This record gives sequence, C-alpha cells and structure tokens, in this order.
Amino acid sequence: GSSDTLDLGSSSYILTLANAGATATVFTVLGTLTPGTSTVKYSATNSGGNINVATTTYSSLQFSGAETYVLTGHLTGSNGLSGGVTIDSGATLDVTASNYNMDVAGNWTNNGDFTDQAGTVTLDGSTQQTLSGQMTASSSFNRLTFLNGGAKTFSGHASTTDALTINS
Repeated sequence: GSSDTLDLGSSSYILTLANAGATATVFTVLGTLTPGTSTVKYSATNSGGNINVATTTYSSLQFSGAETYVLTGHLTGSNGLSGGVTIDSGATLDVTASNYNMDVAGNWTNNGDFTDQAGTVTLDGSTQQTLSGQMTASSSFNRLTFLNGGAKTFSGHASTTDALTINS
C-alpha cells in the first residue's frame, strides 16, 4: 500500500522484473522504493506491445531481452538515477513521443537501441562517468547535457541530433 517501503539496501542487489504475457506494466510503486545502490532490471516480454518503465526513484536501471521498454514519466530531479543505465543487446529504451527526460549520475552503456525522440539525457554525476556502446545513428542522443563537473569519458563515437550542452 501507500505506506509500504521496498528497501533494496546498499549491497548492490539486482531486482529482476521478469514477466511473459500481454501486460505492459510489470512494476507498480504505490508506496516508497528506496533503491540504495541496487539495480532494477527489466527483462519482461509483452506479446501485446511494449513494457512500461515505472516513474519512480532508481539507483541503476538495466534493460534486457528482445523488447522495447518505454518511459512513463521523467526520470529527473527526485526521480533521477543516482547510478547508471545499461541497455543490453536486443533491448530498446524509448523515451516515447512524450519526450521524457533522464538524469543519470552513473555510467551510460548501450549495447541495444536507445530511441531518444526529442528528450534530453543529462549526465549529472560529480565523479567520472563513462559512455559506451551504441551512441550514433538510431541510438543517437537528441539533447545530451553534462553537469556537475565530473569527467565524462566516451569509449566510442557519439552523436546528438539537437544539442550537446556542457555546464560545470
């Protein structure tokens, strides 16, 4: 219920959300999710379409399997990620036509596809962040913003379709 808390702790646990069927929503947060330093891994399949990514507080997110995962709201501010994003081979992360934005304090690893539409990805870590994997063509960033002075390291080519903004 609304007064319940799921505490993932600070032991780098992985909460895997796996479901097969015709449902788009595999994770609903009615109470409080305390992510600690853990990863929430979406690895569901939906025979009827995409999988919704709940708008809540996460440390790190991982997307796995041959599926498209769609944001249902901005992952910014109090819902920004204190960790990183990993998109595994075969998986697609889509910010949707609503152009939801993401704040990421950890690394960005894309071995699948990222559909940024007209959204913004802000890398706001105060320590070094590494961007790796697919970051060109269909996985280009629309707007990519760097904040908070932590070094940003690219391990491959990257492109934006709108703007790259660097702030200290």
